Amino acid sequence: MRGLVNRWRPLVYENVIYKIMAFFISLILWVIVNGRRDAVVGREFQLQFLSPPGHEVSLSQGQSVQVNVKVSGPRESLRRFTEMGSFIIVDLSDKSQGWHRIKVKQLNFHFPLGVHIVKVFPEEVEVQVRKAEK
Repeated sequence: MRGLVNRWRPLVYENVIYKIMAFFISLILWVIVNGRRDAVVGREFQLQFLSPPGHEVSLSQGQSVQVNVKVSGPRESLRRFTEMGSFIIVDLSDKSQGWHRIKVKQLNFHFPLGVHIVKVFPEEVEVQVRKAEK
């Protein structure tokens, strides 16, 4: 047993200052990485509607085709989010004539990896699909 202790002692105490510094540096990095919060960014998107053939789409009175979306995620992903196009395409080609409530949060958003929706305003849009006037 004494021979084992004598063999390990130099390995433990050799360069002890470097080992203590490495421990504290790794502890600081661990705190920084675990304490990092995702950033939150808001952005305005324009809705574009794809209507069924021979039909047109109109919004209910007082509603806008603009949607405010607030998202959170890693900063690099949010940078790519802010650089992407400002249009959201809403496919209504399978809808029949009449009024429809579209839940904006359930639309097929194509956001960068790691970006999550926090809030959408308005949450839903009411649209009317009707025959196109000639």
